[in-house]
Amino acid sequence: SGNPLEMKKQIEESIAAEVKKSKDAPAGTPAALKKAWSAFAKGEIAAALAECDKLAADPVNGDAAAAARKEFASRIDARLRRAKWMLDNGYVSEAGRMLDVLEKATKANAELAAKVAEQKARLTGDATLAKEREASDALAKLVDKMSKDKPFEDGNVKALQKLAEKHAGTKTAERAAHLVALAKLKPMH
Repeated sequence: SGNPLEMKKQIEESIAAEVKKSKDAPAGTPAALKKAWSAFAKGEIAAALAECDKLAADPVNGDAAAAARKEFASRIDARLRRAKWMLDNGYVSEAGRMLDVLEKATKANAELAAKVAEQKARLTGDATLAKEREASDALAKLVDKMSKDKPFEDGNVKALQKLAEKHAGTKTAERAAHLVALAKLKPMH
């Protein structure tokens, strides 16, 4: 409750605390698995899975290691589904960056590396996605510029319109055209 503008510092501190907490092992995690959770939080996915596999036969920590491994695999599958959704919906640049990170993090795990490679092959082998990637890269640059300027000043709106026309037929162009339409709406008083 209250005015969020007056609570900027408290909000930022709360967000930072939540981000930090998200990187910690869940409450009740055995000390033996802290290393696996730490590796996973750093993006060292294959190392985290290997640590879980190493502890799987441990009579004290085996069940917790199996549960952690299952959780890690679930999170990676969610990231891969997200990357696939991005590719399907024209966020090709973003998907490419995500897949690059996943490729590096999973290369020591053959099963996950194969799943990542499947999506990367789609990214590089599909001619439609090549056009979409070009449009997506252009929109990402423009949005970055717009975030530094006044987002909907005339020059930026014209640039969005030009991008939509140049990359017509792509999902990225549809998004750019939608942003142009939003910019042209009259503000309500």
